[in-house]
Amino acid sequence: MQSSVVDGGDILPWKAAAATQVLARNAASFPVKSGISLAMFSSSVPQQNVESPGTFARLNGGVKPVFGRKRRNKDATGSSRVRFWRSTLPRFSHFRLKTSRSRPPTSDTAPTNARRSRPLRFPSFIGQKGSVDPVTWDSAFTDAALDKLDAACATRKEPSPSRFIRHHLTNMAQGEDLQYVWDSYVLLSHLQYKQPHLFPFRFPRTLLQRLCHFIIRSRPITSSHFPSLVKVMGRLWDMGIKPTRPQWNALINLAPGRDRVGQRSAFYRSIAVTSDFVHDRRPGSSIDGRNIDILTLLDPTLPNRPDIYTLTTLIHIASKSLDDDLFQKAIFLLEKSGLTPTRITRLSQLNFYAVKQRLNNFRATLREMHEDGMELNIDGVNVCIWAYARMKKYEMTLKIYRVLRHNIRPDPDRKTIAELHRSLRHKEIHISPDVKPDQATYVTLIQAMSFQGNFSRAASIFADFLESTPRGRLDPSTAPAFRAVFRGFSRHATSRLQLSIHPKHPKCKWNLSNLQRYHRLFLKLPRGVVPTETILHDIMVAYDKTSDHDIRLLRDVWKELEDRFLPSNRSLFNHARLRRIKDILFPKEGGGHG
Repeated sequence: MQSSVVDGGDILPWKAAAATQVLARNAASFPVKSGISLAMFSSSVPQQNVESPGTFARLNGGVKPVFGRKRRNKDATGSSRVRFWRSTLPRFSHFRLKTSRSRPPTSDTAPTNARRSRPLRFPSFIGQKGSVDPVTWDSAFTDAALDKLDAACATRKEPSPSRFIRHHLTNMAQGEDLQYVWDSYVLLSHLQYKQPHLFPFRFPRTLLQRLCHFIIRSRPITSSHFPSLVKVMGRLWDMGIKPTRPQWNALINLAPGRDRVGQRSAFYRSIAVTSDFVHDRRPGSSIDGRNIDILTLLDPTLPNRPDIYTLTTLIHIASKSLDDDLFQKAIFLLEKSGLTPTRITRLSQLNFYAVKQRLNNFRATLREMHEDGMELNIDGVNVCIWAYARMKKYEMTLKIYRVLRHNIRPDPDRKTIAELHRSLRHKEIHISPDVKPDQATYVTLIQAMSFQGNFSRAASIFADFLESTPRGRLDPSTAPAFRAVFRGFSRHATSRLQLSIHPKHPKCKWNLSNLQRYHRLFLKLPRGVVPTETILHDIMVAYDKTSDHDIRLLRDVWKELEDRFLPSNRSLFNHARLRRIKDILFPKEGGGHG
């Protein structure tokens, strides 16, 4: 028997194969998007592709595995050509040249996700939030099977994998991190598939049900949630355990994954899952719902019928597709079902009409909510603020905010507040006295005022936001507000030269002095808060405009940002836009490529 010795211990073939699969998952955790060359952003160091066992290249007759990159095509754009174009074209306006890059080969036995080109059996759940209570299972059967396995291995004078199996079964039952729980499931599944004589029993159903609930409750939603949940629910189906209605609704909700807003495929994928549900089929039987007539989902002769939560989920997904035809189909399906829409259903409709800027439909939906006795609450009011801000009716947003501010701090001008209430009710916006602004309210208003260029209003709302935080201090919830303010500076910045010529410039308050005040406040955020590269880019653009391209000031600001945030995230300044800025500020140091 072949074995490898690492740290004084033997690695068995079944354990080495499982470890190789884990390495393959880690190597494929960072897929390369088509049309983007890594040679444009980093040094061209060849990366080695780790293959799963049994995967051989079809080149050379399939004699030996292929490791590393394939040979570059002669017609492909090389790194030297890319550097030539980057040196001759403006840095912030040049087009990106496409280069060919081979993707890592995938195993014949492992299905792949075509959109991200990586095995489905190894999704990434790193950094997920959510917890599920530990469970216990009847281990009498598994203990008996593992005891027989120990005896058989002792007869053959081989080490037994029973300790390995018990460890990962316990991790699936008590693990608090979804990534580790899923890794245990993958390793045991791989062992059961490759060497079934070492795993001669089925998975305990309690552990699979816990893993199913863990995937459903974890956030944020990634592209790994849907295929992973389909896999677990499919295994439960094969064991004779059908998913419950809430589990089906959760699968429909996770079907879009992380598809961008405006894609029709997410809705069709949800329709396919709904079709499996109503026809009582195994999860994942239907792949694409383009050829499915949605009216057949309401057939009374089918085993199952969608409830209001299912239809509300479909309406929400259709609203994110921004497609009028799909949205009308989802609404038509709700009307034909005869079910009463819920408040969440109406809010999904409001979101769609707000994006489409259809004020008449928006007010009609608000009227229906009021007639049905549904309260707007703060999330409904936030939708109204966002809708009027998108339609550039900023006065309406300020009226709504003044009424909300009156609910937490009484306004001395009661007559004006009463007039505002009447004006809002005329627009079908009914705000009760117990509705108070939250983080989304402040951030939406600051973003709207910054986009408009109204610095005084944005600064006033920002100050109110700080007063609403615990003890009036900065906390992680204020980071999006800074992003909105810095975006306003990057859009409406007024240089010192412009102010010297026109002291009463309409955007005179978006100046360097005010930018430095917000920048100093921004640096006082808690250490655990790491900004995005977009915020840092907006800060540098704002300083560049307000300082009349003062290179010394820009270098000082850059070093200050690096000293503050680089220890928290070493890869934060490796984004393409930030690296180009550093190349310009520090050309002798090699910029961001050093």
